[in-house]
Amino acid sequence: MQSPFDEKHQHGKLQGKIVLITGDDLDKSRDVAMFFAREGADIIINYKPQEQKEAVDTVRYIRAEGCRCFMVPGNLKDTAASKGLIEKSLKPFGRIDILINNQVQSATPPLETGEQGVRG
Repeated sequence: MQSPFDEKHQHGKLQGKIVLITGDDLDKSRDVAMFFAREGADIIINYKPQEQKEAVDTVRYIRAEGCRCFMVPGNLKDTAASKGLIEKSLKPFGRIDILINNQVQSATPPLETGEQGVRG
């Protein structure tokens, strides 16, 4: 299967590294995963159960780049899923070298500015 990411900028700077990518938007996580895969890293993708099809496609794309890739389902807003993520992620490779938390929404309220400066 040919990857939909046509540009190849492989340098191998992350050859042999294991990257765990989490996040609440699998499309953005896929882009991040492809970047790391092109540098030679093996990838673990965390995804929400309702994103199963997209996760399977992502694994295919990464494997087409010549890297190993595994999926770990679970919504990190669920405490039990969060606690099990690392344990499940360690099974395929035995370690994690890089953690990418690809969060696209802020959990904090917007900052306010005023006469006294910035307040959160």
